[in-house]
Amino acid sequence: MDQHIPPAPRAFARTRSRLRGGAVALAAATLAVPFALGSGLPAAAAPEDGLEAIEAGDLLPGYQDEFLALPDGESVFAHVEHLAVDIGPRVAGTEAEDEAIAYVEGLLEEYGFDTYIETFEARPGSFADVVPSRDDVEGHGSWQFAPATNSLFTGPDAPVTAPVVDVADGSALEDRPLEGAFVLVDWVADADARAALIGAIAEHDPAGIILTATAANAPIPRIGAAPAGTEDLIVAAAGDYQGDRIRALLETGPLDLAITTDTGGATSSNVIGVRPAVGDEDGTAPIVYIGAHIDSVVGSPGASDNASGVGVMLQIAELIGRYPLDVEIRVGAWGAEEQGIVGSAHHAAQLTQDEIDRTIGAWNFDMAGTSYPGTADRPTDFYGLSVNPDNEDNAVLDLTGQITEYTGHGPLNRGYVGRSDHQSFHDVGIDAAVFSWMYWSPETSIVLEPTYHNPSDTIDFISSDRLGTAAQFVGGSVFLAALNEVEVSVLDESGAAAAEVPVAMSCEGDEGWRDAGTTGPDGALTTGAPHVECDFAALADDGAAASAEAVQIAGDTSVTLELAQAAPAPTGTEEPVPTGTEEPGDSPDPTGTEDAPGTTAPSETASEAGDGDPLARTGDDRMLTLLALALLFAGAGTALAVYRRRRPAGETVE
Repeated sequence: MDQHIPPAPRAFARTRSRLRGGAVALAAATLAVPFALGSGLPAAAAPEDGLEAIEAGDLLPGYQDEFLALPDGESVFAHVEHLAVDIGPRVAGTEAEDEAIAYVEGLLEEYGFDTYIETFEARPGSFADVVPSRDDVEGHGSWQFAPATNSLFTGPDAPVTAPVVDVADGSALEDRPLEGAFVLVDWVADADARAALIGAIAEHDPAGIILTATAANAPIPRIGAAPAGTEDLIVAAAGDYQGDRIRALLETGPLDLAITTDTGGATSSNVIGVRPAVGDEDGTAPIVYIGAHIDSVVGSPGASDNASGVGVMLQIAELIGRYPLDVEIRVGAWGAEEQGIVGSAHHAAQLTQDEIDRTIGAWNFDMAGTSYPGTADRPTDFYGLSVNPDNEDNAVLDLTGQITEYTGHGPLNRGYVGRSDHQSFHDVGIDAAVFSWMYWSPETSIVLEPTYHNPSDTIDFISSDRLGTAAQFVGGSVFLAALNEVEVSVLDESGAAAAEVPVAMSCEGDEGWRDAGTTGPDGALTTGAPHVECDFAALADDGAAASAEAVQIAGDTSVTLELAQAAPAPTGTEEPVPTGTEEPGDSPDPTGTEDAPGTTAPSETASEAGDGDPLARTGDDRMLTLLALALLFAGAGTALAVYRRRRPAGETVE
């Protein structure tokens, strides 16, 4: 997705509802040792490449901008295609749902997450899986029907194969080759009339009867029980999208169907991926959840509902897994959502109060990529929905709103609705929201695309651009919640706040310097960073510079930079320093007396005496310098020890 990313913000205001422990914050503050210690170390110590990058404007994007540029709609689309086309309908408790769970589990492990499966009770669902002898008309089909509850159930390994004969409304059955065929007939809404029609067709000894809806965008009708005498036949209902496709195929030649009818198991599953916070051995770090349900309704490939949500979730997990973070990331693919948010409710009920208290929020994705434009009065747009009006301003929505505004989309469209997996987290006291492409208003509630819960919910009606936008907006807000806040304060040579000073940072794995932002009127800026070690540089308009080296970002961190002018370079015209061996008439001292060798006159400044050498100072200045150096090296030693203790070996930012 080609999307313009604006310049780095001065600061993102993160609204965490749960904060880190004091020990981590204290350690981070201890590590923020400024390299430019007033007059003790001159500004010339600031890294040349950092100052040159600031002056030339040749800066890498900050971490937040870097992440916002990563989501790719085509990559998300590939996940949706695999789930909706290669696997197809994913009814809870079926092998198809298990296959989708295994797909997500394998990718999460590839992205560096630890995974585990949760299994729970679910309601067994019945389905008729169909394999056509050909499917060579335009678009993608949906080859799963809903069987009558009392018709023939073949099991998964005994398909019934037969040609299809279309009898339209069933008014002319005589002289049709119905024996041994699958008879396609229009759905009849009146139950008595429908039972009579099924009975009349059954007298011709067909292999099965397929009743198709005919109204535009009609879902699969609820067929219930077939009339007595059809127990040895396959009797199933299909949506109009499926019936129209069969008829389009029949127009170009004969068509055979192989149908198996079966009932799913009494359990469904969640797959959970966990990426612990760096060094969080005692499990006290903040937590963020991202999740989406993996199942679909009977007969629907579930491309929008909800392969799109799973695809966005996987893209965010892949990208966020590239960074070492001080926040624990949990990813959940929830089973049996279509039966009443069963899977996510099962997971949320297992959370301890400590886990709930540590959770910043739960980001849920449901129907995150439809291409449906909506109508003039109800246009489709990107929405974030809480469960009720009382929590429209929760942390999840507020963070996402910052990203939508920053990327130029404008304020986040907000509303409220339950019935999706965000409600399970809301119900246990966690800030939560669901994100979708839809229309919402207080009068209409949610207005979804026409393919919702239909066999027409295929990959043909998915927008890769919208998938990418959803991944950018929501992924960006999750990343914002997970980054450490780095507050940089810049002071001028008098110790006052220095405004409008650009600051750059170069961290582990970087091939250059990142834009950290520009200080505001208070001389401060806030940027974000993962768990990394960074150097900082600042360059004011008057050439004063400052830097801090090897600052370990571990938790929210403060860095102070003290500007100083670089010491002037030697010109070669300085007066010679007395050696103590001159003749009295040659002495530069008009009194004819010299200072002792290796000393400076009391009236000289340290810079005049040492000519830029930080150790060539008067006695008082030399002591201050040595003290500053001692503090610097002590801080660096502490930083290195903590860094080695907390950072896994070989971990880098990609």
